[in-house]
Amino acid sequence: KECDARGASVVYATHIFDQADSWATHVTFMQLNKTLSPIHKLSKYEPYQEILSRTGAQRAFCPMYVLVLEELERQYRSQSDVFGEGCYGNGDEVDNACLMDVIMDEQSKELAGDRFESERAGDQTGWVSGRLTRQLCAAEEQA
Repeated sequence: KECDARGASVVYATHIFDQADSWATHVTFMQLNKTLSPIHKLSKYEPYQEILSRTGAQRAFCPMYVLVLEELERQYRSQSDVFGEGCYGNGDEVDNACLMDVIMDEQSKELAGDRFESERAGDQTGWVSGRLTRQLCAAEEQA
């Protein structure tokens, strides 16, 4: 309401979706190619409305999370081969285990790659200062 009254916008980039459904009005997605999707008005965005209409076992308790998860999987399925066949159950049983497996596998590779730096820095949190900068520089050198 305050944003409407002031003619302002708030850009909220997060991985935490609890309660976002109660105040978000629009959504855009960072694509795998690092560009933004078009901005979608949630009240008219068909994939979100379809998620909201689900009932029974398919009901989404956190619709924004489900929207982002399904968009992420859609992008990965259309632009890479990280998903094999059989990631979903039969019939109405939807199982996102394959997406989670892919994410966790990639995360474990990243953590394993930084383990020496973390141990050398005496850091137990997995955070190493400058890690992202080193990764970006290495990627640019390979390009």
